[in-house]
Amino acid sequence: MAKKTLSKVRSNFGKDFSKIGVWSFLVGLLIAVLAGGGLIPMDRSVWIGILGAMGLLVGLLNVTGKEAIPFLVATIALVVSVSGMSIVLASVSGLTVITDILTYVTIFVAPAALIVALKSIYVLASD
Repeated sequence: MAKKTLSKVRSNFGKDFSKIGVWSFLVGLLIAVLAGGGLIPMDRSVWIGILGAMGLLVGLLNVTGKEAIPFLVATIALVVSVSGMSIVLASVSGLTVITDILTYVTIFVAPAALIVALKSIYVLASD
């Protein structure tokens, strides 16, 4: 039922609907880089909220069924590598900004992965 409704919504919006997901992904990455680099001064909790909301939008609009598994695998690789690299980068002075950027990228991608994982579980359970 939900799958048919989402398909109907996508067909009503046409190509413009898919562009929302693409642009939200690109803008989310840009915000993650700028916020992680400290180039836009704002409270950390505000950035987390913005990136989390954009990640949810990307998960809902941008990742299709056939892209779900590669997206989830890439997300797992990102989270694991960021956690390992943050230890390495913390030991080198001056590179903590890279750790901050990667952390913000992870904060952006994690909600999208949650949505995609839940959609995948729903599809598997409904079959």
